[in-house]
Amino acid sequence: MPQFRNVFERFSKIYAGLGDEQLLSLANDLDQLELDAQEALQAELLHRRLELHSAVGAETPEETHPEHGEKLDGPESEWVFETTSQALAAKSALESAGIRAIVNLPPSKFYANSPSVTFVSNGTEKLREIYEDLQASDNEEPVGDFVFPTCPACGREDVLLTSVEPFNTWECESCSHTWQES
Repeated sequence: MPQFRNVFERFSKIYAGLGDEQLLSLANDLDQLELDAQEALQAELLHRRLELHSAVGAETPEETHPEHGEKLDGPESEWVFETTSQALAAKSALESAGIRAIVNLPPSKFYANSPSVTFVSNGTEKLREIYEDLQASDNEEPVGDFVFPTCPACGREDVLLTSVEPFNTWECESCSHTWQES
């Protein structure tokens, strides 16, 4: 699950650095982008209050946003999240399980509303499993930066990785000491 979030965040950072005209140009070919790229582009367009229908071939907000009349077939439920990337990860997880979902984004960052996902609430066991997976992925420790090893013999940091299979083999350029780590 964190994989979806990281891809979405990567696209979000890229789109945040683009100008309005560039975003609208990308929206012209929205259907040719990967799903994560589409969702990140749509979120950035909504964030900037740029209308998707101003780009040729893109869906209009009336077709995609529940405030404009889109309805799901069946009893609806909603999950509220702290960030847009969490909401989009939930939407991806629900849709990969065959559950139609809609992401509801606040019109701007100054609104008190949080991003949420509305979906048809059939099959509560499957939903509980998806929700628990999402919560578990949110609680994962972020991977830290790589800490370059120091030589265990002399303590210097000028070491080389000489092989990686079956174990990492390191060699110190200062004292020529070699060691392995698994």
